Amino acid sequence: MRKAHEIYSVSERFNELLKRGLEQERRHELELEAEQFYAQHSPKDSKEKRAFQKASMRSLARD
Repeated sequence: MRKAHEIYSVSERFNELLKRGLEQERRHELELEAEQFYAQHSPKDSKEKRAFQKASMRSLARD
């Protein structure tokens, strides 16, 4: 009976480690994707970003 419990625990532990590894890999890939996305900006993007920020600040100031 004890062996069955130990095997189950080892199996559970393995599955947990596998899930953690896959989640860590997924997060790393998302970070890389975000870095690539934000690295691709043009001067026009910066101009639009500043305009959006100014409009947001004006909107918040009214509230």
